[in-house]
Amino acid sequence: MDGADNVYMEQLQRFDHFAEGILENMYSDSCLTALVSIVTLEITEFADLAILPEIFSLSKAQHSLDKLSFTFSAHLASVYRRFILDFFEDPRRCGIYTLTRERYATAAVYFIQYISNHVEQITPSLSTLKRKHMHQKNTPWLWRKILQKARSSEAAQILQWQLLKNRKRLISRRGISNMLKSDRAFGLALRCLVHVLPQSAISEELTILASQHTFGPLSRKCPDRKRVVKEEMARYLARAEQEGS
Repeated sequence: MDGADNVYMEQLQRFDHFAEGILENMYSDSCLTALVSIVTLEITEFADLAILPEIFSLSKAQHSLDKLSFTFSAHLASVYRRFILDFFEDPRRCGIYTLTRERYATAAVYFIQYISNHVEQITPSLSTLKRKHMHQKNTPWLWRKILQKARSSEAAQILQWQLLKNRKRLISRRGISNMLKSDRAFGLALRCLVHVLPQSAISEELTILASQHTFGPLSRKCPDRKRVVKEEMARYLARAEQEGS
């Protein structure tokens, strides 16, 4: 081994020691554990990276612990990403700080809770908003009849899109943007759950959450991803039952 190799190995060892200290702190937090757990998930679209903060609402203290940039660079920067993945893929380097099945289970709990707490939205286009606004204004009696016949959940969603304070103005584009961002975060959270659940250890908390979780009535939101999530939950519960017998 020549001098250049010696220098590289020394730097690698320093990085590994640095990374181990960071991961030790991150693994003490369930949200940060979930963030680390998706490092091997391919998130190639910049729009998906931009909404990670929607799923991981990190406090200032939590942000300060993410010194390896799992929220951004570990996914986007190809050279750095490969460097991080090499660390996790080599048990001699990551040692006890590898992503264990227990840590994946912690992450799965986090994602199920996020999905369960997410209010699925009906996100109409701006033209649809204008049309409904004019319909409500010109024929209020017919509008009330439509709402009475609508499914209660959808009626509530439609009412959210009405301007309660000033009916002459339409809802702001910023509000629409936030709704779209929330929907995209929900879809990505489903992907994250599908990624971690098959690798998760059996735990009582995760088993209870998986058995109790049901999706809302707006089945047209991410139907394919929901179906895959349901399938993975069923597999997990079957595995839990088998191991418990």
